[in-house]
Amino acid sequence: MTLHDMDLGDLPTWISAGVALAALIAVIRAASAAWRTLSLERARDEERQRSVDRAQADLVAAWPALANSDPFDPDSPVVWGVVVRNASALPIHQVSVDHLDSGVQSVRYEAIPPGDFLLVDREMYPRPEGVVPPRLPDNLPTREWTVELRFSDMAERRWHRDRRGNLVRIAPDPSES
Repeated sequence: MTLHDMDLGDLPTWISAGVALAALIAVIRAASAAWRTLSLERARDEERQRSVDRAQADLVAAWPALANSDPFDPDSPVVWGVVVRNASALPIHQVSVDHLDSGVQSVRYEAIPPGDFLLVDREMYPRPEGVVPPRLPDNLPTREWTVELRFSDMAERRWHRDRRGNLVRIAPDPSES
């Protein structure tokens, strides 16, 4: 049997088969592009939702600061305290301010309204103007601890701001309920 003896069909059949194969390739490419676009849009939607979820929490922070032991008496001794800032328009709830040194000393509050607050010796005060006292002592007290903050936003999502300022959403802690 030679090549001339074989029936390879007519030219229109071959053209039709080629067009069908090209159409199949185009459909596969289009489906692949649609899948990539869908995946990209899902990722964007998830990122937008994370931004919405973090909106209030991003405006809450705490850090060590020098303060008068009695914030209303400028002549009281200078000590280390903690500034807690809730720059959101809504209160935060189930707040735990942790001083981390050789152990953990936690101060808990049911709610902290919007504003800046000063925590000195487990007492919370509205932050007076200028956290650093006007006269710094020659022998500044040493600080060998850091601050971490845990709280719930108004949507009852739990958050943890670590000693470096990183904000992470966490699972609810039943002991803090």
